[in-house]
Order: sequence, then structure tokens, then C-alpha cells
Amino acid sequence: MTDDLFDRDDEVRAWMRALAAIPVDDGPPPDGQQLWLKAELLKQWDAQRRTVAPIERAEPIQVTIGLVGVVALLATLWEYAPGPNLTLVFATILSLMLIVGVAAITLRQS
Repeated sequence: MTDDLFDRDDEVRAWMRALAAIPVDDGPPPDGQQLWLKAELLKQWDAQRRTVAPIERAEPIQVTIGLVGVVALLATLWEYAPGPNLTLVFATILSLMLIVGVAAITLRQS
């Protein structure tokens, strides 16, 4: 593998020379008002990001609390059901699959 690196050494030198030959556009420095507007925009974006940060940190906690609540409700349903029948088993499996799917989608977006 190291031999491949040494074989490509000439290609890298040629590419670097071609890159160095490209003229650099030395335009005038940016306008002061443009820099100030850009700084203000960046300041607003940073403030918005800081405002939303606690909500984004709390989303996984909210999803976890919801999952625990749903599992507790399903356990209560099974406890007070007269007997396990196919409808109860199907409803439990379907609801658990939906809960896991919604949790995965919600946590992936975070």
C-alpha cells in the first residue's frame, strides 16, 4: 500500500503546480456595511439556535416518558383483561410496533 502512495507522488506534484498556477482574484475588501449586516445576521441565527436548544435537548426525554407511559398502560390492560385473546395480543403487538416507529422517527429528527 505504501508503494501506491509513492507512485502517485508525481501526480500530486503536478496537481499542486496546476493549483498554484490558478490566479487568485484580489478584489477590493468587503464593504463595512456588508460585514456589519452579515455579523447581525449571524448574531440573530445564534440567538435563535440558543433559544431552541433546550427544546431540542428535552425531546428525547419527552419521548422516553411517553414510551414508559404507554408500556405502563399496556401492562395495566393485560393485568385487567379477563384472558389473553387474539385481539388483545394483536392490539398490543401493533401498538408496540407503532410506538417504536414513532419514537425512532422522533429521535432521528433530533
